[in-house]
Amino acid sequence: MSEDVHRVTKSNEEMKPSSAVASLHQLASLRLPSKMTQVTLSRVMRGLVPSETFTILWLDEHCNIRDIYCDHLCPRELCNHFTTHYFNTREEEAYEPHREFMRGVSRLDLLHARKDFQKTGLYQEFNRPMGFGPVVRLAVRRCGRPVAAVWMTRWIGDKDFSRPELARLQDAVPYMEHVLVGGLKRGECDAWSGESGWLVADTDGTVRHFTPGTERLLHLAADVPRSRAVLSAPCYEWAKPLLRRLATRVSALEAGRASGVPSQSMSNDSGQYELRAHRLQAGVGGASNLVGVQILRRVPLVLRALESPLAQTLPLREKQACLMLIQGLTVKAIASRMGISSNGVVQHVRSLYRRLQLHCREDLIRAMTS
Repeated sequence: MSEDVHRVTKSNEEMKPSSAVASLHQLASLRLPSKMTQVTLSRVMRGLVPSETFTILWLDEHCNIRDIYCDHLCPRELCNHFTTHYFNTREEEAYEPHREFMRGVSRLDLLHARKDFQKTGLYQEFNRPMGFGPVVRLAVRRCGRPVAAVWMTRWIGDKDFSRPELARLQDAVPYMEHVLVGGLKRGECDAWSGESGWLVADTDGTVRHFTPGTERLLHLAADVPRSRAVLSAPCYEWAKPLLRRLATRVSALEAGRASGVPSQSMSNDSGQYELRAHRLQAGVGGASNLVGVQILRRVPLVLRALESPLAQTLPLREKQACLMLIQGLTVKAIASRMGISSNGVVQHVRSLYRRLQLHCREDLIRAMTS
């Protein structure tokens, strides 16, 4: 295992579970669209129970996978094989099939603990090539109807999920349901998420190269689920109209028919996006037909704060007060939500400012989102 992997594991283990619980409660209370919160949910859950990967499999009413989020950069071919061919067409090869688990009543399952798990196609074709060992899966349902399956894994040879960790996961499932079922409002996307990516495309919109993580951002910006039809389409056909429009704007700028940076803004339930394009420099042979595209994502300010390293250092109640301050709530509103008096909120806020050596809400926002 690499030093980077050890570093990630160590940082997750040092995060206080009480801080992760506060973040999870706050995330559920925001009632934001589910895809806007999945990155933050991943980091919060891995703070609650350390793991190397966190995966959300979005399901339709028949338990078929219609979309996937994974915070692990696994090979694209392997990920697509898993999504389009394994569970949706051959899931009966798993020990207790995916559909059987999702339609049952259990919230949590230690998949690797099953006697015949290492003989299944799931283990042989996906877990072992990726080096995954302990696997816990969680069922997210709404009124009994399957919505998503959440998988958390550790490397082969790492320690198993302990009983206290499994108890924390069991307690977290209802809050995950609130987060993943989606909310009633979008909220203002008032901060850059810190996520950005680059891709290279031809002027006809054919993708030639992605930097790591850009493919996921492009899917989110275009609001296109990772369905079988999408993943089987050659050269990202679903993205071509969007990329062609950007390439056309680059050509218009070069011809003097437009001014400014060729860009396009998009908004959906996963956030707000800005795509900026420019012509790549031509080689020795002449004009270039390649366009570079940068993708930037914008999310609500409180989501940035939830992911801040500073937030993980705060005691439970101070963290709750901190996140509500960033949302713009008054002392009276914070007191109502926390179930304490206004004087109690003032004491938490004073302690928070003293701990972080800050003096006002504006300083707090800068510190938690920089």
